[in-house]
Amino acid sequence: MRVVADGAIGKQGTAAGRLVPVVMVDMSDHPDVAELVRVHQYLGPGDCHSQWAQGRDGLLLRLRFERPIELTIAPTFALPEKAGLVDQVLSARAIYLQHGVAGDRMSTTMHHPRLLIELPPTGFEEQWEGIFFTALVKVFRDGGLKRSEAKAAARDMIVRWRELGSIRMR
Repeated sequence: MRVVADGAIGKQGTAAGRLVPVVMVDMSDHPDVAELVRVHQYLGPGDCHSQWAQGRDGLLLRLRFERPIELTIAPTFALPEKAGLVDQVLSARAIYLQHGVAGDRMSTTMHHPRLLIELPPTGFEEQWEGIFFTALVKVFRDGGLKRSEAKAAARDMIVRWRELGSIRMR
């Protein structure tokens, strides 16, 4: 399942007030995933195990649900396009999973049901530092910067990006 759109929601009392990324995947061909999101609106928390993996098309977040429905999905985050989103997911240690199609925005999908999934540290975070830096260097190199300039820009971008991600709702 490819991530087709994203956004973020910050709420007091949820994820310590951190901005939690909303990961939108097209569930049109996956009614079981849509049912999982729907059912969670009416039931208490379930069990979900997570694991990050590198794939051909980007990073995969394998989510294995045990309750209330047994199901495994793996949203794919294309790199470098979704590198910032992945960084925010790792920072928030949570995501909202919701149905979406390419071009969707939070402003037009606020009424869509979504499922909050907590993502405890898995050890992938250390690997991510290198992956994120490399992805940003590539973006800046593709934009015409020299290697040393691209590395400096990537370091600066990471600092500024994480400042944004440290916003808390109080």
